[in-house]
Amino acid sequence: MCCKAIHNLRSRKCTKDSDSWLMVLTTLQMNVPNMLSASLGRRWRAERNFWLSALTFFSWCVLARLYVVVRRLAQLNDRIEELQAKPLPEDIPLQSPTGPIKDVPEPVDVVEELKKAK
Repeated sequence: MCCKAIHNLRSRKCTKDSDSWLMVLTTLQMNVPNMLSASLGRRWRAERNFWLSALTFFSWCVLARLYVVVRRLAQLNDRIEELQAKPLPEDIPLQSPTGPIKDVPEPVDVVEELKKAK
């Protein structure tokens, strides 16, 4: 009804004096708040859907990264337990990055050495 009345108004089939003009104004006054409400509702739902989708995508990314970190932690813990369970062979000398560790003398107490020197 509203579209037909607007079409008649645009095509100038009705004049200000006719009943059609009054019907167009009445129809527009009744439907404008409803059309505005419908338009705002569609926009609100579109924005809500966008933010829900963005939050869901972000949550999946965080969950995927967390899964990788936890899986790597479990692998490292398993490796630590495996290495701790193996006894160290006695015949392998301890190595440092600069070469084999030589016999290190016992630590000396500096205070006792100074007393002996007096």
